[in-house]
Amino acid sequence: MLINFSFDSQNGWMGYKHAITVAPPCNYFALHTHSWYELIYFVRGDATYVIEDRKYKLNSGDIVFARPLESHFIQIDSSATYERFNIGFDESTLGVAFSFLLDQKLDVINLPKDSGTEEIFHRIDYYRQNLSYEEMGLLFPSVLRELLYNIMIASRGETVRAAMILNPILSDAVAYINESLSTIKSVSEVAEHLFITESYLIRLFKRELHQTPKRYINSKRLLLAQTMLRRGERPTDVYEKCGFSDYTAFYRSYKQFFGKAPSEDYR
Repeated sequence: MLINFSFDSQNGWMGYKHAITVAPPCNYFALHTHSWYELIYFVRGDATYVIEDRKYKLNSGDIVFARPLESHFIQIDSSATYERFNIGFDESTLGVAFSFLLDQKLDVINLPKDSGTEEIFHRIDYYRQNLSYEEMGLLFPSVLRELLYNIMIASRGETVRAAMILNPILSDAVAYINESLSTIKSVSEVAEHLFITESYLIRLFKRELHQTPKRYINSKRLLLAQTMLRRGERPTDVYEKCGFSDYTAFYRSYKQFFGKAPSEDYR
C-alpha cells in the first residue's frame, strides 16, 4: 500500500506518504538531510531511528520529528511488516508561530492511543483519495496544525523518548561540525580538534552514519545555502557564509546536489 502526494501552494511546500512494506529486507534508508521539516508516525515494524549522534528503538505510536539540516535515517532491524506515515513541510507552510508549539530538543515522542493521532493520518488518506490537489492545498495546513497540537499536548506528559548516544566521539564530532559549519577547512581539522586520526574519524562516520564526514559537512552546507537563498539572500553572498572558498566550487557542488543552479532557488 502506498499513498503519497506533494505540492507547492500559497501555503508553502507540503508532502505526504503512507507506506506499508511486507517483509522488508534488513537494511537502512540512506542518511539524508533536507531543508524542510519532517514528521514520521511509526505504526508497526522493527526499526531504529538515527538522528545526528542519537538513536531510538521505535515503538508503535512513536512520532519522529526531524528539523531542517538534521541528518537522519531509519534502519530496518527485521523482516516484520513495516508501516509508517510521513509528512514534510517547509517553514512557510504554517508560518513562524508553529515553531513555538514544540520543544526544539524533541526527537521522538510516543502518543497515547486515545490522542486521536493515528485517526488524523487516516483522515489525510481519505481526503487525498476524495479531494483535488487544489483542495488538499487549502485543507492540509489545518490538519497539520491539529496534529502539531496533539504532539504538543503529549509532550507535556512523560511520553518523550530518551535517546541513546551512538558514540561519545561521534557526538563531539557532530557538535563541532554543526557549531563550525561555515569555517571548517577540512576533515583533518575536525579530527585534530578531537585528538584522533582522520582515518579513525572516517571509519567512525561510515560505521555509525553510513556516510563520510566530508559528505556530511558538504550536504549540510548546501542545504543551509538553499535555505538562505529561499529567504532572499543573493548566491554571491551565500557561498562564503556557508563555508565555500570560491563561487565556482559552490555553484558546481550546488548543481550536482540539487540538479539546478543556485539562482533557481533565489527568491
